[in-house]
Amino acid sequence: MPLSPIDRLRGKRDREFQARILAALEKPKKRRCLAIINSPIVIWMLTVIFITVGTGYYTTYRQCVADARQILSVNGNYGVEIRHRQDEIVNAIGEAVTVADLRKALEKKTYFISDLKDKSMIELQATYRDAYLRIDRSGIDATPERTLISSPLFARFSVIFSGYLPPTLSDADLPDLKKYAAVISASNQAILLRELTTVYEVGCTPSNVGLIALGENPVLARAVAVTFSERHNRTLPGAMQETG
Repeated sequence: MPLSPIDRLRGKRDREFQARILAALEKPKKRRCLAIINSPIVIWMLTVIFITVGTGYYTTYRQCVADARQILSVNGNYGVEIRHRQDEIVNAIGEAVTVADLRKALEKKTYFISDLKDKSMIELQATYRDAYLRIDRSGIDATPERTLISSPLFARFSVIFSGYLPPTLSDADLPDLKKYAAVISASNQAILLRELTTVYEVGCTPSNVGLIALGENPVLARAVAVTFSERHNRTLPGAMQETG
């Protein structure tokens, strides 16, 4: 039996009502995730995480900057002290006629920086090496170091410039030792001239900060070759470069 117009209208209204009810019931489901995120407990937890991570990053970053500056300080001061003492050894070798003369000359204690006067050459070189390895030197010319290490006399006499005279050293070794001393002197002069056109930048990048947080020891500074005028402008008080 066909429905009357009233029944059809009633059926249409029932379907529309049911559709609105279903829509109202489904709407909260669609926004359930948003409701959870916006809940006070989740917002509090996210805030705590953000503050903890942010504070940890900032603390590690400041420690990174302090470590980098310490590395650059050691690189500068210890490098100067080592070269000064090596120049004194070079002078002693140049004046020595016999190994006995050289031994006597090297008994005299010499230093350039008073704060480092009680440190032996071996101690200076060990600390300097640790700092040296944490500086990226790809931006400068490393010819002086390469020339020194490539010398055929390096293996025989390098230990002498660490402040130790082997008991086996004889007068017959003096001519070759004097030649090697000249290589040391030339290398130190070249390094000194290079330092006049080198600036050092602190490199506490996010990746380095992350490595420090994981207990690693990344390279924290970078040596950059510049002109004399650029070095003057970039080494004025307060002009230390920080990259990050």
